[in-house]
Amino acid sequence: MTKLNQDRGFHDVAWIPVKNLSIVWAEAQRPLNETHAQRIADNLDPDMFGTISVTKPNGKGIYHVIDGQHRLVAVQKKWGLEEKVPCQVFDAVDPARAAQIFDHINSGRRALQPIELFKVRVTAGNDLQVEVNKIVVKCGYFVGHRNANSIQCVTALETVYQSYGPLVLEGTLRMIRKMWGEENTATGALIIRGIGMFLSEFRHIDFEKFAQSISSKYTPARLLGAAKTAKEMAGGVGPAIVRDILVARYNSTVRGDKNKLRVGTKK
Repeated sequence: MTKLNQDRGFHDVAWIPVKNLSIVWAEAQRPLNETHAQRIADNLDPDMFGTISVTKPNGKGIYHVIDGQHRLVAVQKKWGLEEKVPCQVFDAVDPARAAQIFDHINSGRRALQPIELFKVRVTAGNDLQVEVNKIVVKCGYFVGHRNANSIQCVTALETVYQSYGPLVLEGTLRMIRKMWGEENTATGALIIRGIGMFLSEFRHIDFEKFAQSISSKYTPARLLGAAKTAKEMAGGVGPAIVRDILVARYNSTVRGDKNKLRVGTKK
């Protein structure tokens, strides 16, 4: 055993049958979410299982599960009570110490930022992130922290892709490029989602005229300022407000009612 293990009060990994693992002290754990446990069971990958954190066994040979109960239940659902799982056994014999360890494990972890998770999922080959990243690169951008040609708001990219499809996402990024070039404030979440919503409704407009009409009046900062003002005055959802501002501006630059855009009417 290493000095670190001795100081920290836990032992090497032990393989313990599921039937000997339980939530002995419910007050030292969060409630079980059956849906989450089933989701893990449906997608269980042994190579990504990790370890279950447990206390020493009680007089009946039952180990209290400090952390990992959802993975434990997933194994039970998939392979039954006799299956063994890797456990890290902590030198804890009461609910207070178990709760302290649970708190430390869960509050001590730094949550992955969306951009970090996106990049990891691209490397892992996840379909959504791989396809979104291809579109980003195709349009001359890259996922990264604020710089020329970078996009940070990966959640907005995924939302547009999932809501409206790959063509709308590509059109959104190309439109942003056409209107504002390499301006790094142009690829914020609200602008991407607002333009994506607009293009999902009006796919056959004159794109050159649209880009010129918007960029001649709005910088990215002015567009966001107008959206903020409109939201404060009338309320509403951010992307829809941006969409409405784009519609109003485009309508002000075209002639004749037949060319006017109407929200909710796909053209």
